[in-house]
Amino acid sequence: MKKKLLLLAVLLSAVFFEIMVINSDSRMVYFVLDEGENIVLSLKCDGSTEQIHPFFDEISGITWFFIPAFVKENTIYWNADDISVRAADGEPLHPAGNKLEWEEDNTYQISSGMGSMNARFMRSANLPSVFIKTASGSLDYLNEDKRNSEQGYIKVIENTGNKEYEGKLPRISERGNTTFLASKKSFAFTLKEKQPLCGLESGKKWNLLSLYFEQNKIQSKIIFEMADYLGLEYTPGCTWVDLYCNGRYEGLYLLTEAVTVGEGRVEIYDLEKENQFVNGEQNLKLLDIIREETYSYYDIKSPADISGGYLIEKERDDRITEDDIYFFTEAGVCFTMKSPDNASREEVEYIADYIRKLEDMILEGDSGYKEYLDEDSFAKQFLIDKIVLEADAMIMSAFYYLDKGGVALKSGPIWDYDRAFGLILPDYTRAMEDYPVNEWYVSLYRDPEFQGKVVGYYRQLLPYIEKILETGIDEYVEWVSASLRMDRQKWGNTGEATMIYRNHESYVRYLKYFLIKRTEYLNKQWDISCDLSSYYDFHQEEKHTVTFEKADGSKSDIYLLKDGQCMYDLPELSVDDRESGWYFEDSSLKYNEKIPVFEDMVLIERK
Repeated sequence: MKKKLLLLAVLLSAVFFEIMVINSDSRMVYFVLDEGENIVLSLKCDGSTEQIHPFFDEISGITWFFIPAFVKENTIYWNADDISVRAADGEPLHPAGNKLEWEEDNTYQISSGMGSMNARFMRSANLPSVFIKTASGSLDYLNEDKRNSEQGYIKVIENTGNKEYEGKLPRISERGNTTFLASKKSFAFTLKEKQPLCGLESGKKWNLLSLYFEQNKIQSKIIFEMADYLGLEYTPGCTWVDLYCNGRYEGLYLLTEAVTVGEGRVEIYDLEKENQFVNGEQNLKLLDIIREETYSYYDIKSPADISGGYLIEKERDDRITEDDIYFFTEAGVCFTMKSPDNASREEVEYIADYIRKLEDMILEGDSGYKEYLDEDSFAKQFLIDKIVLEADAMIMSAFYYLDKGGVALKSGPIWDYDRAFGLILPDYTRAMEDYPVNEWYVSLYRDPEFQGKVVGYYRQLLPYIEKILETGIDEYVEWVSASLRMDRQKWGNTGEATMIYRNHESYVRYLKYFLIKRTEYLNKQWDISCDLSSYYDFHQEEKHTVTFEKADGSKSDIYLLKDGQCMYDLPELSVDDRESGWYFEDSSLKYNEKIPVFEDMVLIERK
């Protein structure tokens, strides 16, 4: 009996040992040669393997390996017959062998038959990793036109190393307008079936936002949370991820639920699906779009009930493409149809007439608009826009939806806030509702009842604002910090249209500063007592140098200012006209007296 028990124990130990070896091996990292004999990293994870190509920095001459968060060890192995690894000075590693215990601050000389590289390593933390492969094996075709799309493959790996999802992508494309022209691209993709990703609501359509103009990298998340806190329906869920496309690290991204009609998204009547059902199996999107003076449509049959199921987006007319279904109001405002995007003439005419009547009543101060518009959703959307001062508020990327059954038009879901919190409009005393392009907001805010709703929701939101100032912002920065360092190593300081500072810490401090100043301004406007002064993030003993450089290249003045101080008296300009001014170095932004100095700066005179 004892022998049997001993034998059983030995067998169990062997099985346990084998499981441990397999489990350990499933997380191992290797240097290998790809098909082109280039050195890449091979990552084993959860029964599958991913290859990661390094990034070569032409300025420093360093080749960077960006490692995902699920790799927990700093150990890399290789076949000594194919690859050699030495210290940066060419000396053998100690201890010698085919195993590297890399350190982030060290440079290593890695060689193969194709040559050698000076390499360094960085690793993410906390974030899930999204691996996307396009059918073509590159992003070249997608880069040509944002209407181009490909099929592909996706794998999502949690930061623990567990594979959350893997499957084919029927469609992946690049997205955005200004951001499409940026070096760091945003993406939209469609899964084969509905799936929850990274803790977000199940769905087929998703976005990966590059945060190119969002210098602090956390503000969209905060703004979406504001809207969700207020109960603004169908606010997109979002979370940060590390993105790898075709084996190459693309950077820190915000994975978001797409603004689209469907379960887990905007849950209204699916008129687009009904159109397809009524018109049979033909592909409606292959039909020609018919364009008339103020709207466009497809020449298709309509369902019996077209009273609802509309998701529309306010858009600038110069951004309409040949694939868009759209309509104009009498005031010249353009809306595009997001759903149904295969809209019939009757459907476009129905929603266009609805919006035109609503707009006329709003602009004329006719209280009858209350029957056509859901005041609560509009008040919440207005409040978000008013607090954060998004430069595009009510101009573009403003969504509205109308369900069937006699319900009123609702505002939302919120979208596109990468240039908020003073990155474009630094004047925290700006009265957004007086901005001429926001015709609806201007008129709605004159209504005491609407204004009362806005102030009421503001009072509800103040505890969230205090919480995010006290701990939330710092916690988010810490959560993404490792990935942010990798992103900035690859892309640098992105988005000249929103570039004020050079250091990420300064942008985070500016986010806090602007939110405090804006909240204090609104408290005064609405007679609300709320002291936020304890949240100011000033370094009392620190001072910064601001250098002014004239248009001819000569140095004009040098200021020495306390940390957090703003400049009101700037050096005299060579030419005094509307466009001339002191601009941030490497930026298209002009200095504004409400922007605090958090680091050394150079301001350039431009005529």
